[in-house]
Amino acid sequence: MRIYPEDPTISTLDGFDPSVDIFQRKIFGEDLTRLLSQVSDPLVLALDAPWGAGKSTFLKMWAGHLRNNGFPVIYFDAFANDHMSEAFEAIAGEVLALASEVKAENAELYDDFLDKSVRVGKIIFRGSVRAALKAGTLGILDSDSLNQFGELREELASEAGAISDVFLRSQLEGHKEQKKAFESFRQALESLSCGLNVGTIEKTSKNSEGESVEPFGHRPLVFIIDELDRCRPTFALEMLEKVKHFFSVPGVHFVLGTHLKQLENSVRFAYGPEIEAATYLQKFYHLIVQLPEGSNREYERYSKKYLVKIFDQLPKDDEGGQFTSTLITMIDHFVHANQLTFRTIDRIATSISIVVASTNKRNLRIAPIIGGLCIMKVLEPDLYKKARRGQATIAEIEKFFGFENWGEDSLVGERTRKWWEYCVVPNLDESEGLWQNFAQGLFRFNIDDRHEIVPILATRFVDRFMVPD
Repeated sequence: MRIYPEDPTISTLDGFDPSVDIFQRKIFGEDLTRLLSQVSDPLVLALDAPWGAGKSTFLKMWAGHLRNNGFPVIYFDAFANDHMSEAFEAIAGEVLALASEVKAENAELYDDFLDKSVRVGKIIFRGSVRAALKAGTLGILDSDSLNQFGELREELASEAGAISDVFLRSQLEGHKEQKKAFESFRQALESLSCGLNVGTIEKTSKNSEGESVEPFGHRPLVFIIDELDRCRPTFALEMLEKVKHFFSVPGVHFVLGTHLKQLENSVRFAYGPEIEAATYLQKFYHLIVQLPEGSNREYERYSKKYLVKIFDQLPKDDEGGQFTSTLITMIDHFVHANQLTFRTIDRIATSISIVVASTNKRNLRIAPIIGGLCIMKVLEPDLYKKARRGQATIAEIEKFFGFENWGEDSLVGERTRKWWEYCVVPNLDESEGLWQNFAQGLFRFNIDDRHEIVPILATRFVDRFMVPD
């Protein structure tokens, strides 16, 4: 049994599988491929979209499409790897991993790049250790506990007191050697990227997607760095800096999957709130591309399909699917009216799945109220808290749901609005037929006051298990 919707499974060569590419972004991916194949200079492209808009799904499909068209491709999840201590090691390691797959054809290039990577890695490591020691010993020098370190104290004090001419000369000469090492590394990377170019695709008119292959004359190494906005701020910035200073060579293009507004927060975290974060980031990329959102018609066409798909993975109700079906229809109308991201839909579905998994048809389960509470809890927690206390007004409820955008012929919209009206409006003519029907359905649950319905459902079911954001 699952309570979280499963991410789509996309293998390395799937490409733009229609069952996953629900927003039909294949054309966008093909245009992006054509652009990269035409640019000879090293390019860093930022693919910008909010979290949950489908960047990762697109990038994984596009990576497969690139591979099927003969491009050497690396897909790197920065968030999954931000435990690594050094960004250079992470990037170079991915290049070596790809090169190792075709090492037999490029053994000399592989070995040369490995040697140069090790050399540069040592330089970076020494610099990191030196900086760490310098920062770490500052606190010690100011502490009375330094007395117990004896010889270490004397050495540090001596080094801090004066820098000899010999030491300065060695530093300057070392700087010259470092520059040579960095340049040799970039040359080795450029040579290796040319060796990675897959030429066998030219021998066939079809790729593994069964489509005609465009005659790309230039197939650079495409290094995709995804989830950059979700990883540690320091690691994200280190990735950008290493790409710019070490890996920006002809034959290698980088595509950054990120939300630039969130990445700006990483810059402020590292350098303080006063920095012009957007301006600072501009030096790390050449182009910004917005992920297409899809038209309203496409959204309406595929959102319910997506809802059905994720609810198929989640716990089943014991009402023959009637309870779940009502929830899907209700959420679908709300999604259309508010253009929610799929990640937000996932969070709402997870909250609902908890309720379905922990209740049965003998419990009080009113789909319009439970679904509404789960949506509120995800999107507007303050209104949810008011509803849970029995203090939300019908005006606030109607504004939140936007029933006027659900369509005039929306029966589910009208039923949802009526249930909330019944539960929260202070003065109703309860002798009216519809309200009597509602009351009769509640009789066996021993609820005397209709205003208790929302607080009871929120407290007993929606809040029973907390789902983290």
